Amino acid sequence: MALKNMLSIETATGYKNIEIHHGDLSAMEFPVDILVISAFRHGYNPTPGTLIEALEKNCQLKVLELFHTKQMDFRETLNSWVSADLPSGKFKNIVCLEGMFESLNDSDRIEHYLSDLLAVLSVLQHKGFSIKTIALPLLGTGQQGIAVDLLIPVLMKKAKEMLQTIQEVQTIYFVHHRMEIVEQIDQGINQFLSRSSDLLELIRDDREIAEGLDRISTKLIGLKHSFGWTDMKSLDELSYRMVQLEERWKPF
Repeated sequence: MALKNMLSIETATGYKNIEIHHGDLSAMEFPVDILVISAFRHGYNPTPGTLIEALEKNCQLKVLELFHTKQMDFRETLNSWVSADLPSGKFKNIVCLEGMFESLNDSDRIEHYLSDLLAVLSVLQHKGFSIKTIALPLLGTGQQGIAVDLLIPVLMKKAKEMLQTIQEVQTIYFVHHRMEIVEQIDQGINQFLSRSSDLLELIRDDREIAEGLDRISTKLIGLKHSFGWTDMKSLDELSYRMVQLEERWKPF
């Protein structure tokens, strides 16, 4: 896992984060409460190269079995279902967004699915689920091939809405295993926020230094999980300053 970009969001309950990572969602280096996956309707086979396959290989989690043992079914109203509590220490539950279109080159469709996700998370919070962290793929950047310039505004809008609406949630992680996609998202976010390059980006041209910064970033994120979320804004800022673009910490 390598942190690529971070956004600070000001909410009524304090600062929260959106993070963009390069890595494998099935091999998170720290636990998250909710893992979001997507699938075509009844499409739970571990197709090579998919997150569903990676979960089976790396976590021994078979999505088809999770579907049959699900504890909540929102497919008729919110295009999703919620797994039973998982024995794995990586994720407490999986939320599956089902019925993905063959083509998602339409920002309205992406927004529709993220709105469904927000509604499901609201229900889970109401039912007493503890949801501080959410990890999800960059929806539409796989077989759907959505253009990054369409995706960025929707991701930012709906992720911000999640952080502002779901009181307990502190961090949303967007993760993708293909660096070229992560790079496109990173550049798109920086353009969206009108960020300029930092000198630290030049330092990252040195591979060894870049890898060292990524290890430091991972350790800082681990500290957040070890010691809780109170007064962790300084760690977020330090991590951000070390590995990302110059920004004067203006809330998004």
